[in-house]
Amino acid sequence: MSVTQSQHPKTAQKKKQAAPVKKPYLTGAPFDGNSLKSALILLGMLALTAFVYLIAATALMIDIAPLRIALNVVLLVLTWQLFSASGRANGAVAVNQGEIMYRRQERGETVTAKDRSLCFHPAKGFLIGLIGSLPLFLVALGLALTATRQMTTAGALPSWLGTLAEDPDFATAVSAYTTQQHMTVTDVLRIITRVELLPWVNLIGSENADLLLLFERFSPLLVLLPGLSYGWGYTRGVQERTRVHTDIAAANKRREKRSARAKKARAASTPKQLN
Repeated sequence: MSVTQSQHPKTAQKKKQAAPVKKPYLTGAPFDGNSLKSALILLGMLALTAFVYLIAATALMIDIAPLRIALNVVLLVLTWQLFSASGRANGAVAVNQGEIMYRRQERGETVTAKDRSLCFHPAKGFLIGLIGSLPLFLVALGLALTATRQMTTAGALPSWLGTLAEDPDFATAVSAYTTQQHMTVTDVLRIITRVELLPWVNLIGSENADLLLLFERFSPLLVLLPGLSYGWGYTRGVQERTRVHTDIAAANKRREKRSARAKKARAASTPKQLN
């Protein structure tokens, strides 16, 4: 009995969660006049991310494998959360546009095709993410199709062998040490892709040539992850608007309660006039 009585006050003190408040909205087009601009902004975010990777991820190339893996995983998760948050914010803006167009339609006002196309559509965020990631995807795809297992480069010849290099037979035997390797198109594609996916390179390590080749084969999919995170966040725009409406309704309810209490207090403090 005492246990029940001790639990009851705690149960009574639990705050009741406010019922979610949802507003109707019109659904727009999967692609609208602002989608290309949003895709270009996302591409700029990807370029900025690569710059941050050059600063942060390069510093995370440490020899302690567990710590290196943990820090680079955190960096990847933060990247995906950043793109998801950007998509969520833009999705909420699109839902708000849909709510405005719905109210306009309910009032009998004209809703143009352009205005309606700007409203929320669940596929719009994914299209923006994919279009914005397309240049990097094509670069990574070119690398995936042309990449080969990278071999260890030959070291430099000892200086005391320099005189022997004049012998044609000897020069042919050591040509791998003396021939300069020119940068190929694949090398350029590899540099761009690895900079954009630098935390993944840190996770693998530079010593595992087989795993690095597998990474390059799958790099077209990996470069799409930030854009897909943006698309997923965009679909959360409906929940974001619901949260905003719920918070506004809760704030209005609290304000009404305070106003009612103040009115009641004023009525109680006012002396009643005698007849």
